[in-house]
Amino acid sequence: MIYALVHDPETLNYFLFEVDRPAGIPALAQMILEGVEVPKPSDLSRSLKQLATSVMQLGPLRLSEEDIRKLRYDITSLADDIRQPRSRNELVAAATELYEALANYYLRTNGRWSAKGKSIPRILRQADADLWLRFARCFDELFAHGRPETVVALVEEILTQSRRPS
Repeated sequence: MIYALVHDPETLNYFLFEVDRPAGIPALAQMILEGVEVPKPSDLSRSLKQLATSVMQLGPLRLSEEDIRKLRYDITSLADDIRQPRSRNELVAAATELYEALANYYLRTNGRWSAKGKSIPRILRQADADLWLRFARCFDELFAHGRPETVVALVEEILTQSRRPS
């Protein structure tokens, strides 16, 4: 499927610097870098790709201590939900939310760009291939067999490793 991405310089800069960087997910920069110029590459398209490259190199804005506390709270709440779910459906719902939240927490607290949905495996694998393998195995076990123990242990490990002094 082909999508047209059309921005003027003001809205482009707004989304790159005021939306994507604070959110920690470089959606627009990735689209620019992966996009195909129509009708053909030009000085303008090359300058926009350079702008997207510079945003990617800047990285996301650093999380505040309050942001980190909120992410940790959300993750521990979800971990509690999967420890003792009321039903299989609630287990799957909480685990699905935890999958994204835990990956986001790990990436952001390590100063990396984050991801959503289907991009998480690729981005997490690029960040730490060994962690990604364990992450995938733990969630596979949870989703396939309903056993949360390894995911809970992974949550505890990631939260412990990323503790910053307040």
